[in-house]
Amino acid sequence: MFTVIPAIDILNGKCVRLIKGDYTKETIYNDNPLEIAQQWEKMGAKRIHIVDLDGAKAGKPINQNIIKNIAKKVSCQIEVGGGIRSFESIKGYLASDIDYVILGSIIFKDLPLFHSALTNFGNKIIAGVDLENGFAKASGWLENTKKDGLTIIKQLKKFGTSSVICTDIAKDGMLVGPNLKLYQDLSKSVDLEIIASGGISSLKDIKNLQKIKNISGCIIGKALYENKIDLVEALKLQK
Repeated sequence: MFTVIPAIDILNGKCVRLIKGDYTKETIYNDNPLEIAQQWEKMGAKRIHIVDLDGAKAGKPINQNIIKNIAKKVSCQIEVGGGIRSFESIKGYLASDIDYVILGSIIFKDLPLFHSALTNFGNKIIAGVDLENGFAKASGWLENTKKDGLTIIKQLKKFGTSSVICTDIAKDGMLVGPNLKLYQDLSKSVDLEIIASGGISSLKDIKNLQKIKNISGCIIGKALYENKIDLVEALKLQK
């Protein structure tokens, strides 16, 4: 099953998009993220990707009350990332109508916690690997890990990770199409469900990703807000 996942990024309590993760380059699209989530639900979305941008920078959840309220008010599956770096934060989200928790920075900062999360919560844990020029970044993309993305994803497979969201930072918010070569290379190298993120700006981009083995879905953000992609049409491509 290939899943099209609309995205909501929350900064200062508002629905925003950044360019390449740059906090100084934000565009506010709605003061109420719940309205956006309800809009995606009404259009047929089965799953929504939510990022707490304040949390990603702070290293702890900041907008969790807004996110938990969204999860209560919509029937879609919700996946959440951003600043989730303690067992309590993981447990708190999963106990509050959240379906999946995305863990990124702790892969580099606290591997035992990542292992513990996988052991306790299984496929409710999604690994988030954000790449710039092939190397992973952490802490809201503000920190260079100097670790090769492919090597990391291979290690995650060995740990028992079932799903990885892989974002190409250079493409994020640019509306220039995804890095197909990156996903083709990953697909050839590791047998793991990969959700593509970054740069998706047309239905053709989605169709191109669907042709790649192991790509199980894609996250779409700015293209929806800028009306480059009609979510209803994108959801029809799911199979």
